[in-house]
Amino acid sequence: MIRPTHLSIICVLLIVLGVFTLLGGLMMVVIGTNDFMIDLLADMGLSGFENVIVALGVYGIISGLLTLVATHFLYNGKTLGWYLIIVILVSDSIFNIFMFSYDAFSAVFGLIFTIPFIWYFFRSNVREYFSI
Repeated sequence: MIRPTHLSIICVLLIVLGVFTLLGGLMMVVIGTNDFMIDLLADMGLSGFENVIVALGVYGIISGLLTLVATHFLYNGKTLGWYLIIVILVSDSIFNIFMFSYDAFSAVFGLIFTIPFIWYFFRSNVREYFSI
């Protein structure tokens, strides 16, 4: 079967998304474990918040790595890639909805990217390509 028209472009965008998510997660883990940043958070009245930052960073690392793996499978036309990317995009959408009260701009920006991708992967020609 012939690869859907926009799948290669979406794979490149998902690679960029995966790399940025991975780097963001790594930065959050570094920030959450850095003594200077812990002291700075305590001075701002946010002591104990470093654990939340580290947890979000670990989520970002896992999500970024899974996105890169899923993109590899997507590009090669594997059904597992379709299932992985749907799980990742839906979990990212749920995460963005919960984050809306903390940072509305980032949440809306994240939803602008995830919702069209979910829509694309449920199109009939894309599902046929992945034998779903």
